[in-house]
Amino acid sequence: MSRNMQNDLWLRMDYDIANNVHYPNDTAVKALQRLPDYSQRYPYYYVQIDQPGEGETHAVYLNPQARNLPPDGIRYLEQDTRSIVQNPQFDLEVIESRGGFIPGKDQVAHRIRRVFRLARGGHPSMAMLHYSRGPPIQIPQHLLHQPVRAYPLRHINEPGIFVYGDRIGQKVPQQNQNRPQQIGNVAAQNAAMERMEQRREAGPRDAHPLQQYGNDDDDESYVTNRSLALARFTRNHDNLAEIFSPVAIAQIPAPPPVYENIKASDLELELEKLTAEVEALKQKKLDAEAKLGAARQRNPGAPLVDTSNEPMGMDIS
Repeated sequence: MSRNMQNDLWLRMDYDIANNVHYPNDTAVKALQRLPDYSQRYPYYYVQIDQPGEGETHAVYLNPQARNLPPDGIRYLEQDTRSIVQNPQFDLEVIESRGGFIPGKDQVAHRIRRVFRLARGGHPSMAMLHYSRGPPIQIPQHLLHQPVRAYPLRHINEPGIFVYGDRIGQKVPQQNQNRPQQIGNVAAQNAAMERMEQRREAGPRDAHPLQQYGNDDDDESYVTNRSLALARFTRNHDNLAEIFSPVAIAQIPAPPPVYENIKASDLELELEKLTAEVEALKQKKLDAEAKLGAARQRNPGAPLVDTSNEPMGMDIS
């Protein structure tokens, strides 16, 4: 593979990460600190990332000699900005691209791409790639339908490679069973794109209306947005715990029921006991008030303060 072709592809870890709409810096740092360990077990593949959705997250290996990030099917109106979040243990670099939109699909530019990497305290080439949504920006008319890359996307059939650990540099044969969803999605998207181009060219010559495709189970070659989203959710659901949880979900004990050992009869007895104590206190208060009133009636001018315990020689008049 030529160097120019490598610069147009993402070197992505063969590990699917569940979508995460909110991806704060601390989450990125935790994932980046785990990447060296995961990179010893999972190879990286050259892939096409095209028109990613909101919350999509990837673990990628950046080419240190590349000046720009590979294309992803999104056009960004603003220049990339780099910021450093400093910490005693690490320096987190965030490369942010704002004002992104998909030509011919989005009416406003609201997509944001962030690339997180540890410039200090981690592997500088391992990064987390995340897509989110931001405030909408008006798209210039001359860019609204101008494609950002050539379609259909070419098929990539390169072996995987280990980038870290004892097996660094070792190549892994392309195995379809490892990445069936990704390869299938690219092929289906390319086929769907070709059919759309053919229908668009045949539109003026054909008086019949274009066929509207839906979620037809009989049309196996057509992939809808809904089916893609459902397949991606199903694929990523089981991997969520391993990448974001310190222990597996199966090892987390279920919390005990809060009211397991509490009986209604015990609560009723406790309530009766407390009610009796309250009534006794009320009666004690009434008795004290009655004694005080009787003392005032017997000796109206006498002080009601007990002075029997005053020290000798103290004037209390």
